[in-house]
Amino acid sequence: MRLAVAITLGALTSCAAIAGLEEPGDSDDAGVAETSTPVEAGTSNAETSTGPPTASIELLCNGTVLKRHTCPNKRWEYDPCPTIGSMGRSLVLHNNGAYPVSYIARQSWSGGGYKPGIPTDGSAGEKTGFLAPNARAEIASSYNGATIAIFGSVRPFAEEARTSPRDDEGRVPWPNGDFNGIPATEIDVAQMTVTDTSECWNILAPTDRRHFD
Repeated sequence: MRLAVAITLGALTSCAAIAGLEEPGDSDDAGVAETSTPVEAGTSNAETSTGPPTASIELLCNGTVLKRHTCPNKRWEYDPCPTIGSMGRSLVLHNNGAYPVSYIARQSWSGGGYKPGIPTDGSAGEKTGFLAPNARAEIASSYNGATIAIFGSVRPFAEEARTSPRDDEGRVPWPNGDFNGIPATEIDVAQMTVTDTSECWNILAPTDRRHFD
């Protein structure tokens, strides 16, 4: 009788092995469950991570970080960027943050609806693209006074931008649901202005409206 039981148990064990089943304790991963965290629509991996609360970008003029004005109603207005003799001027966007940043730079703008990173008709010296962290883009050829670029990311560029946005920043729909590999249906944007004075322009000039609206 004991022999018959042993044969029966051995047959069951062989069947389990053939079916690809493992008995408890046979796997190195025993007791470890695989889990995945779904990403909700309208959020991103960056939004649900423990990363910094903001994206970041700086504008370099002739190799030096250009000073931003301290204005009551705008956050992204900059000092003039002078030319250097026959060399002209260099204006470089630098992503000095942890998240990808998209941009669109132009010499002139026609109304609103521009999305950073999405090309339009290619006119007016238009340049668009995505900047990975620490990447740079030369945009001097797109500058013709006042607004030079609109940039965006999955995080705001200032912690208070979502709760108390200034005139030159906001949040817009993102059309294709994928922001450089990060799921997103909206992005935070800001409009960059390089002025001809070291003082604030008190209001957005009629020719310098919010071109991302």
